[in-house]
Amino acid sequence: MVTALSEQAVVTDWPTRLLLTGATALVIVFALLLLRRGWRRRGNRQEWAALPEVIQSSALADAISGKYIGTVRAGDWLDRIVAGGAMARSAVSPTKAGLLLDREGEPALLIPAAKIEAVETAPGMLQKVFGGHGIVAVTWTWGQSKVVTGIWFADPIDQQSVIGWIDDYVGKPPEAPVQREDS
Repeated sequence: MVTALSEQAVVTDWPTRLLLTGATALVIVFALLLLRRGWRRRGNRQEWAALPEVIQSSALADAISGKYIGTVRAGDWLDRIVAGGAMARSAVSPTKAGLLLDREGEPALLIPAAKIEAVETAPGMLQKVFGGHGIVAVTWTWGQSKVVTGIWFADPIDQQSVIGWIDDYVGKPPEAPVQREDS
């Protein structure tokens, strides 16, 4: 029989709980600081990758709504170029100077027409896979390095328009797909 005077178990040991919560918060803050440090070091290693100058040029067609996925080194589709910025919605405009990506929250990126080497479709890049028609992967020379910029379009017709513009305007036939080290 249980009486009113029986002892109840201690539910919470507040000093221990507060100590463990504080320690967990410190571990999380430390991990975030390490991530930030790594991102800055990557940026320092890629000092060669200053954004190409955006040249004001008349658009050859209306801007197409797309999503800038990122820019990576050719052959290593997991090595993001820090100066290229993060994923962002973009207005993609073919201009006489090249392919202009007017990105939300990021500086505009111009892929100079003279530097474009190839265009292809790919299932994805940077650990992002897009079903259906995939992304447009534009291979071009940035500084002394060959890079690939990925752009996703919701409408496959828009994707084909951009690929067609690059093929026609740059005047180079599409090349064989870029060989990736991660596949």
